[in-house]
Amino acid sequence: MLERCRPSSPGAGRGPVSEVVIGSDSASLRSTPQLGPGLRRGSVEEKRAQGGSRWPASILGLALGLIPFARPGDVIIGAIIGAFAIVALIRARDGRAALYAAAGFILSFAVLATLFVAIYGLRPSPYMLYSAQYGFNFAWLGWKAYVLLVEPRAWFGEGVGLLDAAPWLLLGGAGMLVAWWTPPARRPVTLAVAAAGAVYVILMLAYVDLLPTGLWRFNNVHYFKWVLPLFGLFAVRFVLDAWRRPVTLVALLPILLALTIRIDPVPVGAHQPARMVVFPAPVGAAWTPTYFATAWLTDARGEQRNSFDYHQILVGNRVRAVALRRPFAGDERWIGDDHVRAQLEGRDTGGYAPLYLTGPWPKTTIARYGARISFGLPHWFEPRETARH
Repeated sequence: MLERCRPSSPGAGRGPVSEVVIGSDSASLRSTPQLGPGLRRGSVEEKRAQGGSRWPASILGLALGLIPFARPGDVIIGAIIGAFAIVALIRARDGRAALYAAAGFILSFAVLATLFVAIYGLRPSPYMLYSAQYGFNFAWLGWKAYVLLVEPRAWFGEGVGLLDAAPWLLLGGAGMLVAWWTPPARRPVTLAVAAAGAVYVILMLAYVDLLPTGLWRFNNVHYFKWVLPLFGLFAVRFVLDAWRRPVTLVALLPILLALTIRIDPVPVGAHQPARMVVFPAPVGAAWTPTYFATAWLTDARGEQRNSFDYHQILVGNRVRAVALRRPFAGDERWIGDDHVRAQLEGRDTGGYAPLYLTGPWPKTTIARYGARISFGLPHWFEPRETARH
């Protein structure tokens, strides 16, 4: 900053007037009264911006470290969110926020890992071992989606699809599709949330133990406890976007087309692969003991366990066995439960045999069904009559 003199205006009656001249290198000089406030304000705003990203990063790290111990199956969700967060931090070149996130993750993970090892040792917990017996069946993902979301009665004899109870989920799904056209500034966060929700839904649909019967009788709808609000937010967003830009309604088209797909039981021959077999119900059979029985079923390929490989459901005077892992291979024989199994193997251990286990055992099938895929109007447009098989 330099000072030079210029002559005063004519008639002013004053001497030369000093004029301040700002050089191009003034940014490297100390603050002046003229530039100081602006420079100081810019510095403060920059510090606030940097500091403002540290607390969210810390909280995110803490949350990601908790997920493996809260629900081990949700680790994939944490991995998706963590991957998006890493990319965002790299693009922002915010190394300090990355350190805060890493510190939060290490802290929460280390604390819970210490507690876990103190309780269970260096081995999976009983809950992990039990859940692993069920596992996932991605090969039948389409069928599971159909019976859980759309129409379960033809297979399980009762219940309603999740879309019947919450039809606004259709709008939420359309909102997730529209997320790909989010403005670039918000796209990473939107896609991270949408990807986590979509992957979680796929995992739950493929989980062997999640069935339409348990969805409502035993409130297993809680599996979707955080996804339902998420779909609700995307539904609201979709409605607002469609109001501003009606062309957005096109995102509903693939979802409505998917609802025209039907997967219904169809009778098959004695040696054809079957997805459901039917047995006569024992005298005095009750729904809950039949559903949870420690039962077995044998076929031409080997043995299957109730709950883990197939599920048996009492419907009227029949017991349906619905395959969950592989098709039934023919010559199916139903063994009531562990007590009956011991009797059949000649090692009766005594004890109490429930009334519903009235013989004779083993029982043979009276009907077998495969799965047929067809297309038609969604079931909402048809009379609601329970399918009988």
